[in-house]
Amino acid sequence: MKYFLMCVFLCVSSAIASADLFWWGEDEDSPIGEINWSYGFSDGGDTVELAGTSAPSVTSGAHSGTYAARFNWTHTYSSDWTTRAAIQIASDGNGKDSIGSSMVTHDVSAYEYLSFWVKGVQGGELFKICLNSGGYDTGIGEQQTDDLLITDYLAGVTTGWQQVVVPIADFTLDYQYDGHPGSLDLTALTGVRFKVESDLPSANSTVLLDDIYFTSVPEPSTVILLGAGILGLVFSARRGKRE
Repeated sequence: MKYFLMCVFLCVSSAIASADLFWWGEDEDSPIGEINWSYGFSDGGDTVELAGTSAPSVTSGAHSGTYAARFNWTHTYSSDWTTRAAIQIASDGNGKDSIGSSMVTHDVSAYEYLSFWVKGVQGGELFKICLNSGGYDTGIGEQQTDDLLITDYLAGVTTGWQQVVVPIADFTLDYQYDGHPGSLDLTALTGVRFKVESDLPSANSTVLLDDIYFTSVPEPSTVILLGAGILGLVFSARRGKRE
């Protein structure tokens, strides 16, 4: 019976591990070699930390492994949408980040959630999340989703690490470039973008981001309930045999 329960546990664990497309943050997945499509409109008062073609990073205090990406920005509120700043993290998704200086597309159409971990330097930081597909040198027209506010998925950013799980269905098509028609193309994703825009309060803020991945596995609480259900069936069957 112990052997059988261990097999059940391993099967559930294997299902979880195999379902993920890791975008950024593994131990061997350091910020070296990835693309950082960051921008800040300094003429409108907004700036963002830049570090060549790699994401700015910290080598201590990561959620897991060695590195965490750092999104550091200065933002000025504006009612006419003239200020914005963003860091876009692009990865080859194979745990190596060996994409050099070219965008690489990834098919995420089979996944249901975007998951990442966030930690604020002061707490209470506000930013948005969106996805980008195609564009640049991919040969595919560029698309961008609408922006989702972090507080729609967290009560608030704190100075401790928190996991954010966003249903991909929440990302709806916002912009289409280069004549790319139709709905959002999830078969050619190029980046996960973290951004601030005019409607957010003025602030000089910093958050750390880590363990960004796509998954089709339910949220942890659901997985735990599934495991409990399986164990319940096992014990019920065992009880039935004894009776």
